[in-house]
Amino acid sequence: MTTEPITVYSYTRDEAINDGVLVDVTPIAWSLGIRLPVAVTCGLMSYVGVSPAEDSGATWAPVVAALTAARAALPKQIRLDERVPFAADGQYGPIDAVVVVHRGDELELVATLMLASED
Repeated sequence: MTTEPITVYSYTRDEAINDGVLVDVTPIAWSLGIRLPVAVTCGLMSYVGVSPAEDSGATWAPVVAALTAARAALPKQIRLDERVPFAADGQYGPIDAVVVVHRGDELELVATLMLASED
């Protein structure tokens, strides 16, 4: 009988980024002074109508707005529940976005920006 823990299932952050489940926005976050690796869920990207392939500053404005709100709260809070202005269906208005700071694949601090309804 072994005393080693058995991993039943493992799905890393890197795998999620490679699969498109998360979108790495670290360069944008760094330009805003957030010194953590930051990813955005595809659910939030889809909700606000931002495509990871688009590189227009206006296209990424909703993500920048959320990251700016996150920067104001970090590192004071581990979980930020923030209503930030996003364009959804062509209409601007607040939606519930959450930034969670947690440990990454190598136990480094990372941040994930998502809809409040996501886990």
